[in-house]
Amino acid sequence: MKFLLLLCLFSASTAMAEKLSDGCQNPSWDQTYNQTVTGHKIIFSSPNYDANKPHKLVIELHGYGMNADWMKSLAGGVEAFSTDTIFTYLDAGKQGWDWSDANLIDNVIDQMGRTYCVDLYQVFVAGYSNGAFFANMLGQRKSDKIKAIIAVAGGGGGGPMIPAMIVHGRSDQYVSFGSGFQAMKNWAYSDKCNTPTSDDGHVGCQYLPGCLKQVVWCPWNGNHDWPSWLHKDVWQFIDNASKR
Repeated sequence: MKFLLLLCLFSASTAMAEKLSDGCQNPSWDQTYNQTVTGHKIIFSSPNYDANKPHKLVIELHGYGMNADWMKSLAGGVEAFSTDTIFTYLDAGKQGWDWSDANLIDNVIDQMGRTYCVDLYQVFVAGYSNGAFFANMLGQRKSDKIKAIIAVAGGGGGGPMIPAMIVHGRSDQYVSFGSGFQAMKNWAYSDKCNTPTSDDGHVGCQYLPGCLKQVVWCPWNGNHDWPSWLHKDVWQFIDNASKR
């Protein structure tokens, strides 16, 4: 009897840990379909898509003056490490992102969830440059829908307690390294981490100690770019955050 009670409690806690979208009733996967959401182009892909299980959803936001195709060429290497994720690359439809695009993010989550099997508790946003500023803003204002954020070569952030990964080049010629360092401090303060007060000179990703929600700080000796070595670290951050 005690074993059955424990089993029921475990099953209930497992069920509560995910929120299946309506698309989990849809067995199809057509990656060639040229989707748009409210007039915005989406490129999407999912290695090893399986309609019988829920998938994480990663929304990728390009830099100023760029587009979805460019963002996929920059950040698409993360896909190689995933077996249970749908990656979407969005077009802003204009030069860059601002808060007027917030409803687009809601619509993307809704449309992808209606069409494919998505765990709506596992929605991540990753942005580069102007997209990183917007990702930090979404983390601040839409933490009810977004599990965690990844911001590369941007700034801002902090507010609710959600996992965050901040990446910045020390030689960034467009967005100062100090902007990324402050973004890391903003999220570290929100997530109750032991916050570094100055740059310690390390290169690569470190999980800050003491955090109630994980904050990963990834400085590197490069410029305004998304470094190719970052792909595996981004996936590990997404995978770790999804289990908490």
